[in-house]
Amino acid sequence: MKGKKGSGGGGGGGGGGGMESAHTRTDTPARHSRRVLESLARFGVLVNAHPPAPRQTPDPHPAAARAILAHADTPHASIVLITGPSGSGKSSILRALRSLLEGSRREPITLDAPALALQRARVADLFAGPIDHMLRALALAGLSEARLLALPAHRLSEGQRWRLALALALHRASRAPATPHRPVLLADEFASTLDRPTAWALSRSLARLFHPAHPHAPLLIAASAHDDLAHRNWLNPSLTIRAALDGRIVIEGATRP
Repeated sequence: MKGKKGSGGGGGGGGGGGMESAHTRTDTPARHSRRVLESLARFGVLVNAHPPAPRQTPDPHPAAARAILAHADTPHASIVLITGPSGSGKSSILRALRSLLEGSRREPITLDAPALALQRARVADLFAGPIDHMLRALALAGLSEARLLALPAHRLSEGQRWRLALALALHRASRAPATPHRPVLLADEFASTLDRPTAWALSRSLARLFHPAHPHAPLLIAASAHDDLAHRNWLNPSLTIRAALDGRIVIEGATRP
C-alpha cells in the first residue's frame, strides 16, 4: 500500500508537473490542439483560443514631421524648435522630416559639425563665392575673429566647429537657387556644445535673421534638449514641438505677436 501510495504520489506529482507545464503554455494557445484545450477544460483551465491582438500605437514622429512641413509653407514660419529630454525622439522627428522634404524634392541643408572634426582644410577655404558673403555668414554664427580664418577646421574647439557648421549652412542657403520654397536648415543638438550665454546671444541673432518679415530667409528646424530656446527672448520659434519620453508629442503654435 505504501508503495502504491508512493507511486500514486509520484503519479500525482507527475500529474501536477503536467498541469504546471500546461499552465505555462496557456499564453500561446495557437500551439494547442483541440484535444489539449478540451483536456485542460476538464480541470477548469480555460484558454482563449483567439487572444486579442496587441494594440498598435501609431508612431507620433511622422505626424510631427508632417505638421512641421505644413507649417513651413505658411507666411509666418521662421524657426521650428523640437525640444524634449534625451531619448524622446527629437532626432527621429528630424529624420522623418528629412524623408518628407526629400520626397517633395526639397533638399534640406544639414548642420554637420562632427564632420568638421576631421576637416584639415582651413576655415576660409571651406567657403565658395564672395569673401564678403563668407564673412557675413561667419559673423552671424558668432565667428568674427580674423585668426580663425587661417586655422584648420579640426583645430577649432567643439563649440567653434558647431558655429562654423552653422555658418557654412547659412552660406549655402544664401547661395541656393531660387525656388517656390524657402531653404530649410536642419540643426540637431542645436547649440548643445555652447555655454548658455553664448547660446542665448546666438539665438537672438538667429531670431532676427530668420524673422518671417524677410521674404527669402531660410527656415530653421532646431532640435535641442534645452527648452529655454522656446522663450521669446531666445529663438522665439514660430512652432514648437515638445516630445516626451512616453511618446507623447505636443505641438504649440506661434509665440510671435
